[in-house]
Amino acid sequence: MKYFFVLVISAILFTHCASTETVSNNEESPESTEEPEEQFAPEWFDSNVESNSDSLSFSGYSHSVADNEDRARQQAERIAISNLRFEIDRYAEKVRRELEEEEGTNPFGTPEFIMNLRNVIQELDLSDANIKSEVKEKDGIPHLFIHAELSRSAVVDKLSAEMSNTSFIEVLN
Repeated sequence: MKYFFVLVISAILFTHCASTETVSNNEESPESTEEPEEQFAPEWFDSNVESNSDSLSFSGYSHSVADNEDRARQQAERIAISNLRFEIDRYAEKVRRELEEEEGTNPFGTPEFIMNLRNVIQELDLSDANIKSEVKEKDGIPHLFIHAELSRSAVVDKLSAEMSNTSFIEVLN
């Protein structure tokens, strides 16, 4: 018991007499030699945005890395067009849901209409999309940044040519 009290008192004295000053490391950490993607990418490219749309156009974005520039370009364009198609599909689905909710019993909620809409969008020819690209090299490897854009009016014209439901097309405008 005598040793127990000596240990407890020693521990208390040791902890109370210890310095309470915080230890800080004053060494500056060396800055990373790699620049973040946001600084490396063109100013029009945002790595967090794959697709978007506004009142004038639909856009799809892509960043690709490959062993040569041609391969990177093919891959980036394919992905950007796919993202552009996704954005068009998202907009068409939003319009379809709004029409379905507004009109109650209508063809916009039927499986046939939904499947037809999906198929039409998947089959749309987007080869006339405006492609903006920029190549940057990092460590001898090409990085290709792509922005594929198609005007809203061009998309509506393409959908109008493929779909027979005029009320849906009117709302797309």
